[in-house]
Amino acid sequence: MKQLKRRLVAGAMIAFAILLVLIIGGIVIFGQVQMENDTDMFIDRMLSEKPPEKPQSGPPIFGYRPENRSAPAGYFDLLIDSDGTTIRQKAFGILDQDSTDIESMTERVMRDEKNRGKIGIYKYGKSETNGVTRIILLDNAIQIQTMYSILRSAAIVGLVCLVLMFFILQPIARYIARANMASQERERQFITNASHELKTPVAAIQANIEAMEMVRGEDKWSRNAHHQVLRLNHMISQLLMMERIDETRMKQRPVPVDLTALIRSVSAEMRELMEQRQLQLEVQCAEKLWVSGNEEALTQLLRILLDNAAKYAEQASRVTLSVIPGKKDMTLQCENRVETLPACAPEKLFERFERGGIQRKPDDRGCGIGLSAAASVVSMHHGNIGASYPDEHTFAISVRIPRGKGIAGSDETNVS
Repeated sequence: MKQLKRRLVAGAMIAFAILLVLIIGGIVIFGQVQMENDTDMFIDRMLSEKPPEKPQSGPPIFGYRPENRSAPAGYFDLLIDSDGTTIRQKAFGILDQDSTDIESMTERVMRDEKNRGKIGIYKYGKSETNGVTRIILLDNAIQIQTMYSILRSAAIVGLVCLVLMFFILQPIARYIARANMASQERERQFITNASHELKTPVAAIQANIEAMEMVRGEDKWSRNAHHQVLRLNHMISQLLMMERIDETRMKQRPVPVDLTALIRSVSAEMRELMEQRQLQLEVQCAEKLWVSGNEEALTQLLRILLDNAAKYAEQASRVTLSVIPGKKDMTLQCENRVETLPACAPEKLFERFERGGIQRKPDDRGCGIGLSAAASVVSMHHGNIGASYPDEHTFAISVRIPRGKGIAGSDETNVS
């Protein structure tokens, strides 16, 4: 429950932080664009010798009454003749600039080929008429300081909102996590109870079929009924296995697991099944490979992979189980030849009760739960699982499982 709660809080905090960044960024960008438009419009009207328009004043705010001003800020209005001599220099508004700086900026503007530009805190525009150049130097210091002030204030308010959001989300996330856990527990309890309740009538049906065969003898009808009972028993076992995996997920405490020994043990266990189906099992695994996880769940994962390969592999073909060790994870690959590939996309094979459109064999008891259970085990170990069709007759499953902290291993490959 704590993990789910942390994920809910983290997800909501990240979403809220992204929203705040977008809002603050939007305000800053809109303010900057508006400032550029206003200053460009003012410079254009001044250079064209049209009187600047006075914007409409806003309503009183914080005890202040805004005034109508024709200029967005203080500015210099200069006339320069063809040899660079200043004919006229007028200052309007609030300015704090000595004459040396003005001359320096004027020289830079005159050297610049562009008619618009920026120098320090000033934005300039120039035009030439009859050899005389008119320059408007607009002081944007107040606007820039205002934008910085708004940005700082918005960042502080956003940070305070994030902190408040964190504390507000705690009880909400706790409530959602508890509701989710309760729902999962009810689902697990229902499946467990239903599976156990089904065992009794299925066992009774199987006993009746066997009694009928003793009286009447075996026929195709009794064989079919017996096969369906076996399928039901297998499905019940698979459902109970899924519930055990989910229960293990809730209570798991990762421990170092000798993956090499585990693979050898499960391979030896499954070898008889492979031989019954005339399959050759080849295992490629390095010595002393360790991962951090749950040994029982990893054992179940290996059984599922090999059992799935045995069910659908082409007769008298090879099943290959290999382990590719990495610095931070292990990659298990199970590959086998098939007569016909699944008719669905590879990712759909990990959904419950999905069989990929493959026709059942006479002895097939599969119900489409195995790979879904394998995906649950891999998810429990914070890894990922995927299927692929390398060619038209090859089916492969790849599993990546992190090694875990402090886990290291050898890379000496052993093939059996």
